[in-house]
Amino acid sequence: MKFKDNLELFIGGLASLIAMGAIIFKYHFSDGDILTTADFIKDFSGILVSVLVFFVAVKSLLSQYRQKESFKTVFDKELKAWIIRNRPLISKENRFQVENADRYFILSDHDHIFDIGEEFNDDKKYQKGVFVQLPHTFTTSDKIIFFMNKSTFMARAKANESDVDAEIDKLIYRVANCISAKFGKELFEASGDSKHKQIYVKIKSKDLDTPEDAREVIKLLDYVMILYLAAA
Repeated sequence: MKFKDNLELFIGGLASLIAMGAIIFKYHFSDGDILTTADFIKDFSGILVSVLVFFVAVKSLLSQYRQKESFKTVFDKELKAWIIRNRPLISKENRFQVENADRYFILSDHDHIFDIGEEFNDDKKYQKGVFVQLPHTFTTSDKIIFFMNKSTFMARAKANESDVDAEIDKLIYRVANCISAKFGKELFEASGDSKHKQIYVKIKSKDLDTPEDAREVIKLLDYVMILYLAAA
């Protein structure tokens, strides 16, 4: 059911709501005798049928609208919103893509985080590191990969007067454990790889194919980003 294909129905429904309001208003300011009350019940019952038909039509329209949502449509929309919401911190670099996946970068030079409106294309000025690699499909055989790059955690190492590799080695398993603890019961299970400085997030029990699954992926990105910022 489309709005434009059922315009008369929706106009009639709105008219019925207005008529119902007029009936109630008229009765409210009447004398309230038996005949007036009987007329009110008769008129109200007659118009109620049209109002109910209108609400059923609206419910059907909303239901069909929700059904049009898919994993892909919701994921693409939410991912784009996530990038915009977190600019200049997060960006996509088409120059550094891999097969069957997309990589998203995080601004590691936090001195430039307030450069709102910049394009961040000058690699010499803006230091960035790979944050996450997202597969084109989200099946149980696919993995989401988070990168623990040195540039992001260099300040932490200096503050702790330690080697940045040693700091990353400790953080990898902490972050992986946090991911598993938060999401592992249903969708995701994370493991750390200190050799490659990466966190692998396995899609746990089923292929991700619903709008709700798409939103969970975005929640995962948000959560890990917060962990990175807190650790950096």
